[in-house]
Amino acid sequence: MSAQPNIYIYEEDYLKMERTSPFKNEYYKGAMYALGGASFRYNVTISNLSTEISPFLQHKKSKPFFNDLRVYEPEFPFYAYPDMVILCDTPKFSDEVKDTILNPAVLIEVLSKSTEQYDKSVKLGMYRAARTFKEYILIYQDRPFIECFYKVDDFNWTQGGFKGLEAKIQIKTIDLDLNLANIYADINFDFQFDIAK
Repeated sequence: MSAQPNIYIYEEDYLKMERTSPFKNEYYKGAMYALGGASFRYNVTISNLSTEISPFLQHKKSKPFFNDLRVYEPEFPFYAYPDMVILCDTPKFSDEVKDTILNPAVLIEVLSKSTEQYDKSVKLGMYRAARTFKEYILIYQDRPFIECFYKVDDFNWTQGGFKGLEAKIQIKTIDLDLNLANIYADINFDFQFDIAK
């Protein structure tokens, strides 16, 4: 992830550029951040999540979206593309174009070396400001480890770390238990070739 040159960019200009750009960029306080390419391990993890979560939510009110759904927090302002969004209510959009949502319930990020600190600090802080947001899940690529943040009320969060393929996490908002062995299926942690995201 890399920032654009140090020139303040207004939200409306960001959206104009983003809606015609072949590449995805996030936006935070007047700066655009280009999203990098994805590694093989990242793609396997996302595929595994889809295989576990999508069938569970079929015919239910909550719906999963992967990679391309932009979320917006107007207080900062902040636009981001989480690796996965679970929407549990009628979508609320930021404008008439209807490509940016205001009310995510669950956000999942698959961490990489280049995005880990950003996802764990800036993004977590922004997401916590969203009133509809309930749960944030961080999945590490380099080892079987997942951090879960759950909103108890407007001021308090619980946090837990789950380590090892025998561990299990719960996405509380949709009442789904997931085994880390399934999330990390077909991933060889001794394989160090994938350098990107």
